[in-house]
Amino acid sequence: MSSLLLGGGDEDVAGQESSSSSGAAARLKAAVSAVGSSVSGLAGNASERVARLWRPGDALSEEDEDTNELQRMAGQVSEYFKLTWEQRLTGFGVCVGGAVVCSLVSWLFLFSPVAFAMLYSAGNIFGIVGSLFLLGPVGQAKRMFAKRRWIAATVFLASIVATIFFALRGVHILVFVFMTVQWLALVWYCLSYIPGAQTLCWTTVSACLGL
Repeated sequence: MSSLLLGGGDEDVAGQESSSSSGAAARLKAAVSAVGSSVSGLAGNASERVARLWRPGDALSEEDEDTNELQRMAGQVSEYFKLTWEQRLTGFGVCVGGAVVCSLVSWLFLFSPVAFAMLYSAGNIFGIVGSLFLLGPVGQAKRMFAKRRWIAATVFLASIVATIFFALRGVHILVFVFMTVQWLALVWYCLSYIPGAQTLCWTTVSACLGL
């Protein structure tokens, strides 16, 4: 009888120990899951903050907006300076008229090197500006600095600057030298628009000079 009672007591103690161990395991499992949830929550918050600090998509969208804004501004400026064909022809006619007047009047000052050089160079500048009205700055630059005429165009523009510079400095010899270079460069530049004209001109000059 006493053994039965003792046996029952042992079973109760064993049951209490097993139930307490299972409860401890459950509490440990709950604590571990809580810690895992906290860690995952912190990781999620950290990743969200990093994403807020640097988002390639947002950066690209801001760059795209800046580019579009610049394009809109450039379009507005281009639209503001856009000319009709009537306005282009008017500007071309005025510039050509100014070029003719300056070139003709310059010969009246043939014995006044400074006035002659300034008027002659101004006539050439008027001619260049007149072509800008018809072709536009970009179109004119492409034609002037094409492969077969960029040397003549560069020499022509440089000689205009040099002529005006030495005219203001009063160096008459160099004024006439660069005016001659200016005229020759202009002729060679104009011949480049006629197929075979430069070759024919060079052959003729070489034959005359015995080169």
